[in-house]
Amino acid sequence: MKIATITKIEQLNPETKVLYLESREPLNFTGGNWILIRSNILKENPKDENDVLKRSYSICSSDRNQNKFTLIVKLINPDHVSGYLHSLKEGDTIQFTGPYGKEFRWFENDPIGRYLFIATHTGITAILGIMNSKFFSLKVNDFDLFWILPDADYNYFIPPEEIDNFIENIPSYEMEFSIIPEDTNYFSQISHLLKHYDGIFIAGKKDIINEFEKRINKEKVLLRTEYFF
Repeated sequence: MKIATITKIEQLNPETKVLYLESREPLNFTGGNWILIRSNILKENPKDENDVLKRSYSICSSDRNQNKFTLIVKLINPDHVSGYLHSLKEGDTIQFTGPYGKEFRWFENDPIGRYLFIATHTGITAILGIMNSKFFSLKVNDFDLFWILPDADYNYFIPPEEIDNFIENIPSYEMEFSIIPEDTNYFSQISHLLKHYDGIFIAGKKDIINEFEKRINKEKVLLRTEYFF
C-alpha cells in the first residue's frame, strides 16, 4: 500500500474538489493511468476490519513529476469513497495502490499527427492525464477536444472556465474545446470528423464509447478507450 499527503485542496463547486498530493516514493505513472484509493468506510457486509470501500481515480497531472500529482473528485455519494475524499483536510494522507492502466496511454510508436479527445461525464479526468503527458507535445500537431455532459448543467463537474487551469501542455489562450449535452444528438456532431484523425482517445461512459467504436476504422486510426462506468 502506498501513501500520499494532501498538500492543497481546491473547491471548484459544491460537488467538486481538487486534491493536490505528494508521495515520498515516485509513482512511476504515465498519462492516462489511475490509482485505486482505499477509504476508511467498511463494506456493507465486511469480512474483517480491512474490508473497506475502494475506488479508482485517474491522475490528471503531468507525468513529468512522479512525486506530485492531482486528483479531481466529484462527490457522488457521501457514504462512499468520494464522500471520504471530500471529508479530508490538507495534511491528511490517502492510501492507494497502483498506478494501473496498460492500454489507455501513449506509446513510443504512436503516430505523430492530429488527435481527437472525447470525454464523457467524469471521464474528462483521464483525458486530462493523456493531454498532460510528456508524450503529448511529441505526438500531437493538432487536436480537438469534445466533452459530453449528462445535461446542460455545465457546472456538473469541472466548470468549463476552469479546464485550461488543468492543462499543462497548452497555453490557456490556445485551449479550445466543445461541450455537448448528452441529451442532444451528440454523435452526429462528431461522427463525420472521425476519419480525419490519426489517433482518438475516448474515456467515460461505456455505451457512448461503444457507439464511437463501431464507426471508427481501427485499421487506419489509432483508438484508445477507457471505461469509467
